[in-house]
Amino acid sequence: MTLSRDRILFLKALRRFIQSGKDGYTEGDRSGESVTVDYDTLAAVWRLSYIHAVLPMAYDAAAVLSRGITDPDAERLMSVWKQQAIRSVAAQTIRSSALLQLCKKFDAAGLHVLVVKGIICRRLYPKPDYRTSADEDIYVLEEELGDVRAILEKEGLTPVDPDEFTDDETDVATYVSRATGLKIELHRHLFEREFAVCIGADGLFEHAHERALATELDGVPVLSMCRTDHMIFLLLHACKHFVHSGFGIRQVCDICRFAEAMNDEIDWKEVRRALERCRAETFAASLFRIGSEYLGFPDADYIGTESPDVTELLDDILDGGVYGSVSEDRIHSGLITLNAVSSPERGSGSHILRTVFPPARELRGSYRYLRTKPWLLPAAWVQRIFSYLGKGKRVSAEESLRIGKRRVGLLRRYGLVQAEEADGQTDPCDPDSL
Repeated sequence: MTLSRDRILFLKALRRFIQSGKDGYTEGDRSGESVTVDYDTLAAVWRLSYIHAVLPMAYDAAAVLSRGITDPDAERLMSVWKQQAIRSVAAQTIRSSALLQLCKKFDAAGLHVLVVKGIICRRLYPKPDYRTSADEDIYVLEEELGDVRAILEKEGLTPVDPDEFTDDETDVATYVSRATGLKIELHRHLFEREFAVCIGADGLFEHAHERALATELDGVPVLSMCRTDHMIFLLLHACKHFVHSGFGIRQVCDICRFAEAMNDEIDWKEVRRALERCRAETFAASLFRIGSEYLGFPDADYIGTESPDVTELLDDILDGGVYGSVSEDRIHSGLITLNAVSSPERGSGSHILRTVFPPARELRGSYRYLRTKPWLLPAAWVQRIFSYLGKGKRVSAEESLRIGKRRVGLLRRYGLVQAEEADGQTDPCDPDSL
């Protein structure tokens, strides 16, 4: 299995951005200087950049690729791409500044707020604000939750869901600033607790605040997890999205860049123990292999585990876009893969039934009334089915099942799902089993 030409060129464009400015990286190493492409290929590279939210990161290399094209459509595309990249970087600069102002407030109040991913990874790139973030994640202590929320609201951020954190089972709430566009994901737990239990990650970060590090960014003290905890989180966060509907190439870039930059500060034995506990060591090793084979990162054996061929995994990453949200079918297929991981012992059509009729805890985010009235679950099932019917051609049950079946196969290959169902049982992802 080989990657298509547009995908290869897209990855080369990212590699050019990531590796630029490094010692020993010369013009001769940069992709695209002697390559010419047609408009359709250029448009395909643009689409990949768009669905993976890396338009600024890929623009410079794309501009090199487009030099040999005289097609006026290509000129218009590059003009649009340039404007999109400029707007994205400008907006990110504003959001980054707003986040640092919040960190100042947290520090002044003596709060132990850990900034996760986002700006911590962004600062490791040659042009930090070219690596954009839709939101910023912060991890707070339970006893400081009220004070953190008060500061967020005082600084002009409002909760997307006014009922957030009204019950003990809510793990994350979203706050947004209309003035700056900053979106904050406020975590009281880094993973949904049910998911953490099903992959064995429960309790992994209970001491993260005790092990935290202070980093100064633009003169502002910012607390974050220690390098080892952060590395574990980045890998398991990708794993989490992999077993849902997928994750984007930007996460692979972050993981490999963080490992390269922080290698000497990471306890890789501890990372491996955490990955083994979550059955994710083969998955993690494969991400590093993608980084070395396609993105120019060192060929380092961080995990000490061999990985299978990564082309199919890389194709799946590129297919899905950011968090696998490229299509409704792909999103809905995530219920199949998630159920395969969380209920591997179940046979026959139980995964399909659980996909159509999930428990109340899986629907609370979309149907808020289930938080206080769980007995209305049957009404939520009916509402959900009619919602799918209303989407018409945007959602195909057959296509969702096809994607789900293929992706469950990937999960098995990387050890995240147990071996094939026992002989005589029906494949839970086979449309004929419905």
